[in-house]
Amino acid sequence: MIHESETSTTFRAKELGISRSTIYYKLKQPDKDWKLKCQIEEVLREHPLYGSPRIALALNRNHKPVERVMKIFGIKAYRRRGLKRKKTKNIKVFTPIYSSLPTRHIQTIFGLLILPMLYIKEKISTLLR
Repeated sequence: MIHESETSTTFRAKELGISRSTIYYKLKQPDKDWKLKCQIEEVLREHPLYGSPRIALALNRNHKPVERVMKIFGIKAYRRRGLKRKKTKNIKVFTPIYSSLPTRHIQTIFGLLILPMLYIKEKISTLLR
């Protein structure tokens, strides 16, 4: 078995499926990026709702490096969200019994319930005369 100290950079690069130069790569401008990050955070403290275009305008810079630095350091502007609607409590809605019945049954129910009331009303009005 091969130990870590005995493996060459070429072998490690082949195992990872990358080129050898990628192993030796160092960022070209970490100091510049850090300074820009600090400036971005200052602007966001004053204006937390600003996105990268407005931050770039506030810093008098191009938006591309601002977006790149925000992406590298995971900086995101505060996003306002709309109010969530409150769910209504279980409101019982009255549904008539006859709503699911066929029309002929509804007519029968009407005849059985309403007509006797009309008859009684007529009898009472004749008694009161």
